[in-house]
Amino acid sequence: MSDPDRLTSLVTMSPLLAPVLRRWSTIALPDSWLVAGAIAQTVWNDASGFPLQHGISDIDIVYFDAADLSQETEARHAARLQAEFDDLPVRLDVKNEARVHLWYETKFGYPIRPYSSSPQAIATFPTTATSIGIRPEASGLALCAPYGLSDLFGLIVRPNKTQITRAVYQAKIARWTRLWPKLNVIAWDDRDSGAPIRIAAAIIFNEAGEILLVRKRGFSVFMQPGGKIEPGETPLAALKRELREEIGLVIDDGALRYLGSFSAAAANENDRQVDAETFEISLREPVAAAAEIEEIIWVDPFGRLDIPLATLSRDHMVLLAQNRRRR
Repeated sequence: MSDPDRLTSLVTMSPLLAPVLRRWSTIALPDSWLVAGAIAQTVWNDASGFPLQHGISDIDIVYFDAADLSQETEARHAARLQAEFDDLPVRLDVKNEARVHLWYETKFGYPIRPYSSSPQAIATFPTTATSIGIRPEASGLALCAPYGLSDLFGLIVRPNKTQITRAVYQAKIARWTRLWPKLNVIAWDDRDSGAPIRIAAAIIFNEAGEILLVRKRGFSVFMQPGGKIEPGETPLAALKRELREEIGLVIDDGALRYLGSFSAAAANENDRQVDAETFEISLREPVAAAAEIEEIIWVDPFGRLDIPLATLSRDHMVLLAQNRRRR
């Protein structure tokens, strides 16, 4: 089961989160997401053998409404939703991310720039595991996870230094480690505290069953086409953008099949991890190197690969391609 499927299964079993998701239409706020600690703590509880509601004191709901930045409107929405979900044993914390910059300096001592969306705000949450949002959509549970899900399911607490301070991080881990002793906390000063690099990557097959590998300018290794997912960008949108820029490939959403999230050491950054949201596509048309791509090659995933490969490609992508070919 993929990590997104595991997450969906857990939140739909949660006695706290499932009722909110089932009645999501009553939220009725723009760009709204259920976010942060309640999601991560549900996963930690499952991994620790605790009841799914253990240690959860509130449920965070964020929305984005730049047209109304008043504190009064935000408070009115919060009161309305608290009344709507008064059957839950925890409170709902409702915030308009469009107005966070108005009070942030007073609370934390330094200013921040205004956000442009809820996903951009989610990407600044204090840890990589809690930088997460979910909401139900017609196609299923939508997921906003700018740093992937590997830290979350690995019980790794890693500081996201995009915005927070050491003091904020220390306060959070002090409480969390008391409630969830199995957590693996990355110290603020640890070399491994850099957040994973989240990318979208494609295993591209041609009609001969070969896969496409690219070598980017300044790199000595070959890898799958793709690149970094920008804040607020979905993996699918990021991959379509990267394929268009790197190899001139313009594709429809339906042509891409999601295979899962895979992690490895980042190429050219040995102290960082890369989390790859991975898709598959089959091509008939030719492609050509563009932008930062210096070289492209087609290789047989079952053949002798005597070329230097990025760790992600070597340990995951080639094996995935072999498994897909066997089907």
